[in-house]
Amino acid sequence: LSTARSNTFQSSNAVNAFIHRNYKTKTMKFATAAAAVAGLTLNHCMAPTAAKIRGGSGLKFKGEGQPSPIVTEEGDYHASPEDDCAVVAVDHLMIPPGHDGHRALKYDEGESHLEFACQFPDGSVAEMSSLDATQKTDLEAAMTNGVVTSGKLRIDLGKVAGASKKGSSVGFPPGFDVAKSARKGPQGKNRGGGSGKASADRRRLAQLVGNKYTLVVKGNFIDYPWTGTTAAQISDDVFGTNGDKVNLKSQLEACSYNKLITVPGPDPSWNGGALTNLNGIEEAPGVLEIDMGVNMAGMSESAIYNMFVTKTVEALGPDVTALPGPFDHILFSRERCLIGCGWAAYAYVNSWGQMYQNDYISSP
Repeated sequence: LSTARSNTFQSSNAVNAFIHRNYKTKTMKFATAAAAVAGLTLNHCMAPTAAKIRGGSGLKFKGEGQPSPIVTEEGDYHASPEDDCAVVAVDHLMIPPGHDGHRALKYDEGESHLEFACQFPDGSVAEMSSLDATQKTDLEAAMTNGVVTSGKLRIDLGKVAGASKKGSSVGFPPGFDVAKSARKGPQGKNRGGGSGKASADRRRLAQLVGNKYTLVVKGNFIDYPWTGTTAAQISDDVFGTNGDKVNLKSQLEACSYNKLITVPGPDPSWNGGALTNLNGIEEAPGVLEIDMGVNMAGMSESAIYNMFVTKTVEALGPDVTALPGPFDHILFSRERCLIGCGWAAYAYVNSWGQMYQNDYISSP
């Protein structure tokens, strides 16, 4: 088991997404998603085109001065839920132009597909749509160089003059430098990770080993109902529940020497055993199918994601009031993309959520 602890943020074809690559003599399914967030380096079980994944083990601030009242790491500040923004990077697995199908999927390491968003305590997200080129470049560089960590950097929006949240979008004033503010933490002190209950329950940040309780959610929109793979087939392809011997679960376990175990369903110890199984609501082991009750046309990408969050919370019952709840990873999938397409999947780095288009969730 090889781990990289360089605080380097380098995700590629796989931050929380898995790839199925077909060869003439053998079909191999490479599951790099949970491995990416777990910080594993899977050189021995990846295709040559797959990028190396590195994970951080915490953060040491660079710079001098007192902690910023606006931007901080988890563990020592309080903000109202509607203002408590955890800054997360969003990475995409792209489909090369002129190609379709799983064999075409690859990541161009020379091209960035990163975006940034706020993630709130209830699991919802808001795009940082107003970041200008300089703000985005500085934030990406800060994450790449280990100055800040996706999912740990938090902003109290109520203390940022000129910040605004409208629907599923957050706006920051010109000149607001998230990366520079983050560097105001005490030099050399590792404040990453958080120690409180809210920190542990809210984002369930990436851990290197252990059981990873996982849920797949298929979403039906009125105008774009699901037409792809059945819930039973998805369950088999992801968890190997019906005889598929090469799946997400099997590959992660093989690549980690059985240190990283994907488990379909909820963590039975969560919240004192409040939700120990999905009996009566799952279509297949570890898979829910949910009717969204709205049209997808006209919705922004973050609004679509938030609809999945809301409807999943409703489906799980009264014991779950926010996501991720009793899960370490939740894989959402829908019929298609309408705006800003070209991706097969995207994921919130060092967090729990990811989104797929149709059968990219599962390859036959």
